[in-house]
Amino acid sequence: DAAHMILPNVITYPLFVFVLIVRIVIPLFFAPEYFADRNSAPAAWMNGQPELMISIVSAILGALAGGGSLWLIGEIWKRARNVEAMGLGDVKMMLGVGALLGWRLSFLAIFIAAFAGALIGIVVIARQKNKDLQAQIPFGIFLGIGSIASLLFGERLIAWYINSFMR
Repeated sequence: DAAHMILPNVITYPLFVFVLIVRIVIPLFFAPEYFADRNSAPAAWMNGQPELMISIVSAILGALAGGGSLWLIGEIWKRARNVEAMGLGDVKMMLGVGALLGWRLSFLAIFIAAFAGALIGIVVIARQKNKDLQAQIPFGIFLGIGSIASLLFGERLIAWYINSFMR
């Protein structure tokens, strides 16, 4: 993404297929607690249902949250400004990431990515000579950073936020 501003389908499509296989295999052969979204709504509301069904529903909701929200933002921006906001590679990447992480951590990943991208964007624009605010930044890099941070620290970040600010 950094070199060519593209996330190729040969990466994004296998990611999505791999994640779907993981979301099927883990509940069948291992403990369902491997997925953080198992304990939050709507998966928590599905107690008593087969774990495989809960996992698939959670994966679909996560994919819609991750990829669907990016697609919606891009589509709104495109219609409002007649400018491509982001490529579909970012959307396809977040479909896979969202299916793995679930809806809560997908939104957190996008938030972290947007925050990190904005900070770097400020630096890039500050270094431009004409400062026209039209710099293109490969967002997939920041989505990757946000996704890894959400995978490793997401539940703790959400718990910290809720305990700190939502009392």
